[in-house]
Amino acid sequence: MCWPVIATPAKKRTGSAFGLSVPVEAEDIGVFSGKTTTYVRAAESGRNVHYEFCPACGTTVRWSLDRAPYRYIFAAGTFDAIHELKPVGEMYTAVALPWARLGCELERPGLSDDSLKKAMIERTRAMR
Repeated sequence: MCWPVIATPAKKRTGSAFGLSVPVEAEDIGVFSGKTTTYVRAAESGRNVHYEFCPACGTTVRWSLDRAPYRYIFAAGTFDAIHELKPVGEMYTAVALPWARLGCELERPGLSDDSLKKAMIERTRAMR
């Protein structure tokens, strides 16, 4: 399993120094089952982010962005085979804790842009 895993300093969402995110196109999701509860907040862009979490334990499972309704971003820790995931890029490196950086070749000091997304997709395809 090779997905473009992105490291971000998601301190408030995860309670950790960073979070690992796995973006997946909605059409590539075969089965998603289980009940989730949704929390909506405004992103830096002013558009909404829809977080889905487990109502029993509170774990964030996935989220989606109003600007990209065709994509879900999964929390990497929710995958059964997390050891098979390989980070290919980092975002928000300008605000990351220095000891929490992964040292990915692909990185952005802030929010991802189209060139980073394209490079991560190309890198991920090359890994398959």
